[in-house]
Amino acid sequence: MPTPRPLPAETLRWTVPPGTLPFSSTAELAPLDAVIGQPMAIAALRRGVGMHSPGFNVFVVGLLPTGRLGTVKRILDDLAPRRRVSRDFVYVRNFREPSRPRLLAFPPGRGAAFRKELLRLVGVLIEEVPRILRSDDVRRARDRQQESAAVTHHGALARVAEHATELGFTIADVGGEDQALPTVLWIDPDSEGGAAAHGRAEVQVLAETAKAPLPLPLPELLHRFELLEEELADAMEATHEAVSETVRRVAEAEQSAIRDGTRALFAELARRWRPAREWLGQLHEELVDSPEWFDDDEPDQDALFQAFSVNVIHQGSRSVRAPVVVASNPTWANLLGGVEGEPGTGDHRSIRAGALVDADGGFLVVNAPDLLQEPGAWKVLKRALTFGEFDIANPEMPGGAGGAVLRPQSLRLDVKVILLGDAGIYALLYYADPDFGSIFKIKAEFEEDAPCTSDMLLDVARFCARMCRKERLAHLERDAVERLLEWTVRQAGRGGRITTRFGTLADLVRESAFEAEGRPVRAEHVEAALLARRNRDDLAERRVFELIRRDVLRVVLDGARVGEVNGLAVYHVGGHDFGRPLRITATVGVGRGGIVNIEREAGLSGRAHDKGVQILAGLLRARFGGTRTLAFTGSVCFEQSYGRIDGDSASSAEAYALLSALAEVPLRQDVAVTGSINQVGEIQTIGGVNEKIEGFYRACEIRGLTGRQGVLIPRGNVPDLCLGADVARACAEGRFAVWAVDSLDDGLALLIGEDPGSDVTPGSFYGRVAARLDQFQETHRLQGRRPSRDS
Repeated sequence: MPTPRPLPAETLRWTVPPGTLPFSSTAELAPLDAVIGQPMAIAALRRGVGMHSPGFNVFVVGLLPTGRLGTVKRILDDLAPRRRVSRDFVYVRNFREPSRPRLLAFPPGRGAAFRKELLRLVGVLIEEVPRILRSDDVRRARDRQQESAAVTHHGALARVAEHATELGFTIADVGGEDQALPTVLWIDPDSEGGAAAHGRAEVQVLAETAKAPLPLPLPELLHRFELLEEELADAMEATHEAVSETVRRVAEAEQSAIRDGTRALFAELARRWRPAREWLGQLHEELVDSPEWFDDDEPDQDALFQAFSVNVIHQGSRSVRAPVVVASNPTWANLLGGVEGEPGTGDHRSIRAGALVDADGGFLVVNAPDLLQEPGAWKVLKRALTFGEFDIANPEMPGGAGGAVLRPQSLRLDVKVILLGDAGIYALLYYADPDFGSIFKIKAEFEEDAPCTSDMLLDVARFCARMCRKERLAHLERDAVERLLEWTVRQAGRGGRITTRFGTLADLVRESAFEAEGRPVRAEHVEAALLARRNRDDLAERRVFELIRRDVLRVVLDGARVGEVNGLAVYHVGGHDFGRPLRITATVGVGRGGIVNIEREAGLSGRAHDKGVQILAGLLRARFGGTRTLAFTGSVCFEQSYGRIDGDSASSAEAYALLSALAEVPLRQDVAVTGSINQVGEIQTIGGVNEKIEGFYRACEIRGLTGRQGVLIPRGNVPDLCLGADVARACAEGRFAVWAVDSLDDGLALLIGEDPGSDVTPGSFYGRVAARLDQFQETHRLQGRRPSRDS
């Protein structure tokens, strides 16, 4: 088996194909306003926007959390959907049930006009109604009724006074001038100094203390007291009835005058404001029934404004384009609205609408994770989409204390919701909520990357042209665009693909323009921006390689060792990804424990890594277990690793280390290994291949490049290679190498410097593994036959 040869330098770094960018500067390009690289998602979104049937709301999957709201809003703006309906919503006082404010709907712009109209009407009524109440007709009616009540009052008292005189009593007023009350008094004709008047209590005292007897027996006097007091009570009741009747008739006269005097005003209002005709009739009756609002020439303005105020909670638009409302903070109040103040203390003026009402006739864009964190919001939104209406209410209203809880009349809305989330949240809602599928019938899934075609590359350049024009940035020269495109391909991490995370690309364009300081942006400015970004994000990477420099983290980069190999790991720290070498060691001995995953035993191994170790065990059984019992125990360890290890990309490196320990054949230490294996020994692709190669290159650069060092990768990852210019240059100059292999045997040929042979070839690598396993088997057999000490 020939030893793998290094990959040609031209395969290590993706570059823009010649002739792809037919311009010298983005100033020459027409700006691109469309979304790039998402034809299927845009088609689904367009269908969801265009269909008005029930349930065709849209769930957008795949956009990054940062900027996803703005991205969808921009897409909707580009699609320019037509408005389905436009209305003004206003709440007014419900005179029959004040806790249930009335909802009125007007054509766009008319709600505010209606509010102004009623405010002007209040000003008119403050002037007009007092004049009506001071009119001669009302005054004469008031005087007649008051006169009639006075006649009734005096006549009743006169009859009681006449009877009292006949019985030797009198009716007198007691108390102050403003609190005079008629009462019954007995006149004592024998009193010294003339007749004296006494009340019931005084008479009883005289009967107990007088030296001379009373003219009449005390019981008789008390009986006369009771008789006259009853007559006086009847007279006062008749007086009260007369006064009440007077008040009623005066109120009727005032109400009739107010009704007649304001009928024309309200008739004209009802003619001009047809949607409010019924409510205006009720408002007129409330005004007629409340002349006290205008007592003493001092109108009760609080009562007036409460009755006449109009709360415009939503103003429509005459624009033909549908509104797109982005609920960036979908709390209950922001999304659904509510009633301000403590429960039981507000009125229709306390009602506030949320984003759902603002989106009437258009689209509401909501971030699903934020929505689901708000208690009750998802349930209310789902009900609104199912039935087309919802109630504005605070979440705590059902348990509100105090007065009656305000429950505004329900709103009927025409809103299409676009929910944003990742695939996990979509699956959660789809399977956990049986109503979800019938409400969100459109799924628009955005991909993180797109095919790297010449048209796509040109579209990215036009995207940059749009940015430069829109944000007044310096335009990019062609070499700057080429460097940006190389970066976008690198970010995709997959051969033949380009990232669609254009928000990050836009930031890089901005930073490159900053580096250019107003001059045309060149490739060196893009490099400077990338370096600045790396320098502010790579603290963890710098710390790791400083530890490698000081040999705190041990890495062997030359010679050969048994059971040891350099693996590669990728770290993701705050948006910055970097690779580093990681020592993997293996030891073996007699036993039946199989392969011990030390990371798993320490609780540091993820499920994918556990699976990789189990695959390695399966590989050994397939290669060597057909004719022998695998009577050995082997342990595999990631040295100086104290964090969680996951993924199976190190399984090939673990296989090399374990086989080396079994064969007692050393492996090259100047080669790092990455790749996963299957049970038949094929090497499979892995992620982060560029970062892994660059991490090992940096470690070798620190210790000194020898020209023999390099990285062994799966052949399937060759299309993914987009290495940094320094690494590609070192490979071109023969100072570093990248090898690609298809199988475990190919990798062993490089690591041991010879064909590994087979398990039946004595002296070959695999022959040595087989011989060692046979030795372990025999040792184990003999140990099983050895007599115990007690026998």
